[in-house]
Amino acid sequence: MPGFWASGLSKGKRHMIDDALVDTNLLVYIIDKTEKHKYEKANKWIKSVKSQDKYFVALQNLREFSNIARKKSGLSAEEITGFLQVFSDSFTLVFDSKDDLLKAVFLSEKTKTHFWDILLACTMQRHGIQKILTENTTDFKKIPEIEAINPFEKRALDREETKKPLENGKR
Repeated sequence: MPGFWASGLSKGKRHMIDDALVDTNLLVYIIDKTEKHKYEKANKWIKSVKSQDKYFVALQNLREFSNIARKKSGLSAEEITGFLQVFSDSFTLVFDSKDDLLKAVFLSEKTKTHFWDILLACTMQRHGIQKILTENTTDFKKIPEIEAINPFEKRALDREETKKPLENGKR
């Protein structure tokens, strides 16, 4: 299975191992105030993002965000496009391909994993992205080459804390 996932990676630009894709649920918490702790943490984090090269977002994530923002949060088209612009300016945008789609159809059946998660994983793999910031760690852990990080676990989004080297087993 790992060989199958690794096959078809683009020979183009490979991204640093610390780079991560931002999943839709993190984008949604930037606007969703129903879970105050997650709303505050997501907003603090998005304000700290300065480099487009550090984080990625897939066009699929922006589509999902737009749908949820309209249906769940009732944002206007103008408000949604404003957020889409912020996300596009903050993150490097990656696109899925026909090959990603075909691979996802096969793998979602084979692994019994949600199609949209597999499509996102295929897109990430082709772009050389190995980490995803998501609450949905269960499904992404089924994919050997993807490291799923729950950004709402203790200090997961604290950029300064995670950059410090380990000393005697402590940060």
